[in-house]
Amino acid sequence: MTEITRQGENMMDNLGRRCRELFESGCYCAESVVIAVAERQGLPTDMAMRMATGFCGGISRTGGLCGALTGGIMALGLVGGRESAADDHKPLYGKVARFIGEFEQRLGATSCSGLLGCDISTGEGAREFASSDLETRVCAGITETAGTILETLLAPEATG
Repeated sequence: MTEITRQGENMMDNLGRRCRELFESGCYCAESVVIAVAERQGLPTDMAMRMATGFCGGISRTGGLCGALTGGIMALGLVGGRESAADDHKPLYGKVARFIGEFEQRLGATSCSGLLGCDISTGEGAREFASSDLETRVCAGITETAGTILETLLAPEATG
């Protein structure tokens, strides 16, 4: 299990803080990350939330890829994805690869099950998730970390 605790305010990036605020207000992991980026881009957040909901909980509580990670990938696409089939995909793919690599380096895993130390797709894992308060102890910090990584990747000077 990767327990993430909140660091001092001066150490946190604004996007990471916003992701955590959204998560703590009732949004799920993927939703929080996509909404925070949509807000920053001046895009509708209702569509961002609907788009991200199925990716939460390790893709609909299957224990797959972490929702904060998939939310970050969607957010990168929202900002730098192709607008037509003729557009080059390579710049976005480069940023996505960097995001995944940094996420795994900081947190030690990319799957929801790997990050939580339990498989929430099973009854036993779901009970452990609830009884250990992993949503507060782990998921909130993971969501914040995803936003902090995105802060760097979305900076104007960042390249693929």
